[in-house]
Amino acid sequence: MRFTAILALVAPLAAAIAEPEAAPMPNIDGETAITHPIALEREVGNAGSATVPDLTVREPPSGVELVARACSTNGCKCKKGLPQGQYCGNCVLISDGSWAITAKRVSTHIYECNPSGGCCDYGYAGDCGGLNARCR
Repeated sequence: MRFTAILALVAPLAAAIAEPEAAPMPNIDGETAITHPIALEREVGNAGSATVPDLTVREPPSGVELVARACSTNGCKCKKGLPQGQYCGNCVLISDGSWAITAKRVSTHIYECNPSGGCCDYGYAGDCGGLNARCR
């Protein structure tokens, strides 16, 4: 008896979760945007007889632009022969157990290395110093 009562209360909730209502929200241009695939299906129809509007690529709003970080040449050095790229200060080469950054190394900084051993320091990086460090 209790199971039937619980099932009767849960069934409408499960149906509501299975097919959420899409609430159209205005996009940047003030037009109504489709926010959920189910809403698109309802607008176009199951048969697909209506045409779906063309999608265009838009530039992000100016508030999300990335700012370049300066890479300072502070006397750091990289191990010669490393491929060009970014390495955290705590990177150790698997081949011989040596550090990727051989001079002026800070474990929580990210460095740009070139194959001839040149180096510059971008400064602190949140993913450096731990197990998920950028070590090519």
